[in-house]
Amino acid sequence: MLFAKETNAFLTKRIEYLKTPIKEREQRSKEEREQNAQGGILTAVKFAFKHRQLRFLIIACCCFYLASLGTATYSTVMAKSALMTEEEITLALFLYPVGNALFTLISGFVSDKFGRKITIIAMSCSALACYLLFVFSGMFKWTPYLTGIAIGGFMGSYWGAGDTIGGIMFSESSPTNLRSSVTVINTLLNGIMGGLATVITMILLPIIPEKMFGYMYLGLTVPGLVGAIIIMWLFVGETRGLDLKTVTGTEWDKPKKNKEKTQDGK
Repeated sequence: MLFAKETNAFLTKRIEYLKTPIKEREQRSKEEREQNAQGGILTAVKFAFKHRQLRFLIIACCCFYLASLGTATYSTVMAKSALMTEEEITLALFLYPVGNALFTLISGFVSDKFGRKITIIAMSCSALACYLLFVFSGMFKWTPYLTGIAIGGFMGSYWGAGDTIGGIMFSESSPTNLRSSVTVINTLLNGIMGGLATVITMILLPIIPEKMFGYMYLGLTVPGLVGAIIIMWLFVGETRGLDLKTVTGTEWDKPKKNKEKTQDGK
């Protein structure tokens, strides 16, 4: 960062600010404070549930984060369920960062080229395929190199989709005065659904044999990702290219039909 140059956008905005008269600066600051005062997490939650886009993004996130345990339990699956040796696990983890980096890079290109919605659907499908490949590759004693590439691909795909849905789509679907508060909802959902998945596994772990752990995590990951894919595909709109200064959050709401009351003889 010591050698990085300041962005042109920042310099242009800074110069414009310095050229602005003091009274106008004070007026802008006052307006910004008034906008921020309208925010808050409770206000953001109420707003989100009232509007179609954010409401379905919340539901999609609930499904998506149900699969989050897959990002933290791959070592357990390899050691306890697949019964891989230390040497095999080392070989698998040697290629883990390769798969992770590759799919993370793909996620960025897809998002800029095809949009947020397509990115989330595509990378969620990729995460689903990679996790299935990881579990079956380990359980059926395929090569550890494939196991490592697969779990790395899952991680890159999963967090590529997660960053897009939580860090970008929530923000681009919210009005300016609520944007920061709405993005906090994503963080809360991550914690809540991750905690719920942890509780489920804590109940099941003492009951099922260790060799079944991989299938248990698969049972949480697959439904979660499939649910997120379906909801994103059917109910969530694209946000790429929107002017964030003019977004109101109501752009995706269905128009309300006025129901006229009819009486006999009229």
